[in-house]
Amino acid sequence: MNILFRHGHACPGPFRSNCPDQTHARRAWTTAETFTRQLHEALATVRQRLARATLILTLFLAPAPQAYAQLVTRVVDGDTLIVQGVGRVRLIGVDTPETVDPRRPVQFFGKEASVFTHRMAQGKVVRLEFDVERKDRFGRTLAYVYLPDGSFLNAEIVKQGYGHAYTQFPFRYLGQFQDYEREARAAGRGLWAEAPAVTRPTGDAEVRVWVNTSSSVYHCPGTRYYGKTKAGAFMKQDEAQRGGYRAAAGRVCQ
Repeated sequence: MNILFRHGHACPGPFRSNCPDQTHARRAWTTAETFTRQLHEALATVRQRLARATLILTLFLAPAPQAYAQLVTRVVDGDTLIVQGVGRVRLIGVDTPETVDPRRPVQFFGKEASVFTHRMAQGKVVRLEFDVERKDRFGRTLAYVYLPDGSFLNAEIVKQGYGHAYTQFPFRYLGQFQDYEREARAAGRGLWAEAPAVTRPTGDAEVRVWVNTSSSVYHCPGTRYYGKTKAGAFMKQDEAQRGGYRAAAGRVCQ
């Protein structure tokens, strides 16, 4: 059987594979198949990337996870609770004077802070909200705690002067908590009311204290941590106070 070349010329049967029309057709078909396969692969890759991007965006925009109806079974100290089903909970953004660390003496106003938190939260069902970090380096759950009446426990501790804003790590309400602490200081509430007035010496007699720059306290000469914390600097006592630092354990350096 003969086939026709383009322009009507016959193509002998034995040489049909060499016919220009068929060669061009095979090449075109092969090219089309390759293009179609590559197109499908490209579309599959795009779909995978879109799905991944959608998942990441969903996680990023998702509201902070919440845990409702959790019972406070024990108040450890002013800023730490034991919550049923959760375990040890550290309140975000607030630091109260130490009372339970066996390595340290009970700090000034620590017992009062513990009593305040106990009165506010012990035996109550609270709502927990979380920030970016869910655990601290000690394995405690980091949370904002809301009381049954809607009160924000973390904020109330700072507002009433039972603790100060913990600014070592960023958190959602950092600016607000700093404002609450300034207001409590100005009003003389809580530990700020109990701190004895400091008589500022003048000239060369002014006491130089050691400021722990990784926290918000300073240490008096002759005390355990004077000049010994990993991060710190010496400065005059009144300079430290103007910078927002407070004396460790409520001391007045003489």
